[in-house]
Amino acid sequence: MAGDQDDVWVIIYDADVDGNRGPIIWKGKIEAGKSVPITSTNGYIRFDYKMDPNQPYDGDLSRVCYNQITILVDY
Repeated sequence: MAGDQDDVWVIIYDADVDGNRGPIIWKGKIEAGKSVPITSTNGYIRFDYKMDPNQPYDGDLSRVCYNQITILVDY
């Protein structure tokens, strides 16, 4: 998981093959241009993000994770 041009705050959840949200596997700030390695149980995650630490989280996006791909968070 990587922040592109701006810092981003992210909550990453493990997910099953149907996209159902599981437990939180990582939560924190990703600095612009940096990345954070994430490992999911079976290759699926859901995540919420926010660009401003004083605002609520948004998103609830689902992604497939495989072969060490990088998912950019820049909205």
